[in-house]
Parts: sequence; C-alpha cells; structure tokens
Amino acid sequence: MLAELVIGLLSFSIPSPLISKPVPEVSVPVVIQQPVPVPEKPVIDTPKPVKPAVARPAVAYTTEPALMRINQSRERAGLRKLKRVSKLDTSASRKCQHMSDNDYWAHDAPDGTKWHSFITGYGLKGEILAEGYGGDSDAQHQAWLNSPTHKEVLMSSDYSSFGVGYCTFKSGINLTVVHFGG
Repeated sequence: MLAELVIGLLSFSIPSPLISKPVPEVSVPVVIQQPVPVPEKPVIDTPKPVKPAVARPAVAYTTEPALMRINQSRERAGLRKLKRVSKLDTSASRKCQHMSDNDYWAHDAPDGTKWHSFITGYGLKGEILAEGYGGDSDAQHQAWLNSPTHKEVLMSSDYSSFGVGYCTFKSGINLTVVHFGG
C-alpha cells in the first residue's frame, strides 16, 4: 500500500513567449510516494465456515413408512404393489440434493433442469414431492391422496417400481422426493 506525503512547496517562474507581461511566481505542492510498511502475515478474522445442507440418503426410519403407505393405498385400490429399486432411490436422492443445493422446491429447476432428467433407464417416469412433513408419513401420504395430480401418479397402473429420497433444506425444512418407473 502506498501513502502520499506532501513534502514541501516548489516555487518556479514560467516564462511565456506569448505573454509580454512577466508571469507571477507559482507555487505547487510536490507529492512524493513512499511505501507504507505492510505486515508480512496480515491478520484476518475469518469466520468459521458454515456447513451447507446436505441431502441425506434414503433413511429407513423416514422413507420406509412413506413407501409402505403408497403400496397400502395401491393394494386397497386393487393395484399391484410397487417394487423398491435402488436406482430410483438414487435418482430421488439426487433430485432432493439438487433442490437443496439450488434452494428451490419444484418439479423443474429454475436453471431449466427437468424433473425427468434425474431418472434414467425407464420409459415411463413419475415424480411426487412433499415439503415440511418431516417424519409424519401419515400426513404426507394423506396430502398426496388429497391432491388429484399426486394421487394419479401414486395410483397409476403404468408404474412397476419406485424409490425415495429425503433431505433437509438449509432452513431446516424436510423434503421428500418419490420417483416412479415403468
């Protein structure tokens, strides 16, 4: 870092061939730049890093009841049970992580990422989301059944398998993602 110091005044006369009158003496400040000593190791008060929210992988105590209730509802309606597939657990967990990392809650991401891009290897695909239910799988499942579009996905005979992902936003709100394949 450099500091400017005014050392003194310099006086001189400026002769001018264009002006016949003598030019008065002019005084101008002289500035000399000198380096200012800087400590070798600057002292920086660095705050402790904040650990970002991380989507947790499917956890049995959280995800199993959600999947069990889906299959119970399907059986009551005379539909076949869905098979839990790790590939769909992975896609649902990746989608959950994407929402947590990018702070959104929607099927399609604000960056243009489509919900179905997370699911590979299936011709028919489905997704349902739930936010804020935590471990209350009964309330979460009932909310899905009360929504015609969610119920349509849950009860579709086109699907044969499903998987679930669960994570927590930085705000502490829980999110559940269920992916379906057929």
